[in-house]
Amino acid sequence: SRSSSHMASQTPNDLPQDLRDAMALLPGDPQGAREKARAGLAAPSPDPRYWIIAGQASRMLEDWQDLENVADSLLDVAPNAIMGLIWKADCLAMRKELRIAGPFYAAALRAAKDSGPLPQATVADLERAEGELQEIGRIYAFHLESELAKHGFTTENTSRNFAETFATLAGTHQPRMEQQRPTVLYYPGLPQKPFYERAEFDWVERLEAATDDIRAELAPILADPENFRPYVTGEETGPARDYHGMLDNSDWTSFYLWADGSPVAENVERCPKTAAILETLPRAQFPDRCPTAIFSRLTPGAHIPPHHGMLNTRLICHLPLIVPEGCALKVGGEERVWEEGKLVIFDDSIEHEAWNSSDRDRVVLLFDIARPEIGEQDRAALSALFAAVDSFR
Repeated sequence: SRSSSHMASQTPNDLPQDLRDAMALLPGDPQGAREKARAGLAAPSPDPRYWIIAGQASRMLEDWQDLENVADSLLDVAPNAIMGLIWKADCLAMRKELRIAGPFYAAALRAAKDSGPLPQATVADLERAEGELQEIGRIYAFHLESELAKHGFTTENTSRNFAETFATLAGTHQPRMEQQRPTVLYYPGLPQKPFYERAEFDWVERLEAATDDIRAELAPILADPENFRPYVTGEETGPARDYHGMLDNSDWTSFYLWADGSPVAENVERCPKTAAILETLPRAQFPDRCPTAIFSRLTPGAHIPPHHGMLNTRLICHLPLIVPEGCALKVGGEERVWEEGKLVIFDDSIEHEAWNSSDRDRVVLLFDIARPEIGEQDRAALSALFAAVDSFR
């Protein structure tokens, strides 16, 4: 992608003849330049600079469908190609798909920070992208505020912490984060506690007493590896992300009982006792996000690298079901070893990692619970805020 970004900084004599011919046509005959670029792209190992010429030509011709095709093709081979990201965002913005366009503009600006000197034309496009992103931010903030007002939530009937959460999400406030660094939504004023103790919750003993029943329902599921799928899967609509090397990684797999706030009916039917006990717990309730409940499987030798979770408005619980020696969890620099049947409760917005150094699978029942420090009114306002985020197009 770097060579494609720097194409315009090279003199024509530095380029192969076909590229020089295509570039020469671009100012006065974009259609001819695009045809030559397409011919170059048909080669077995095409020079990536042909995508830049093809994209520039389609942009000049205002052929948005072809521009998006060019952008997608370029991003397939160079996920951080600056112009590919900008063009993709431009096409999405033309269709008023601002929710998806914004992350592509933002990804282009991030990629530019990691690049060396850029051609002036690319710098100009980046300045335009920054302006587009700011405008999307203004529209987004207005949308969120309007949707919350429809549900009766204002700064007068929610807490100061919620107001700061809203401003952060709307992009008008930069919070001072400590250990908690969630990747999606930050609610200020919460304790910076990596772990919560079991004695702090009156339902823990009841859950732990059901460990054997839960493990018995896990056994036939664990017998068939096809029941499990990678815990981290990519988004089809947004820019490519690395996910700390865990994307589609079979070292960390899951069997979902609840996913994105809804039960997985056929899986719940296979685990009635597990589902019944989960229904009695104070689970987080955020539309299309929580509750979540899974059997989480970590294979022998696997290591989940340090990372932060999406939200600090919930807590994560692990009920250890199968734990060989050599397995541990570290949150905020504090390491704990899972013990079968003893619940572990932690804040996953704080940097955490896990590993299985044994020669057997490690399996826990993973689920989320509501933050006890967040009041009922703010919980309802947060649910409305998530719904507003999802309704933004």
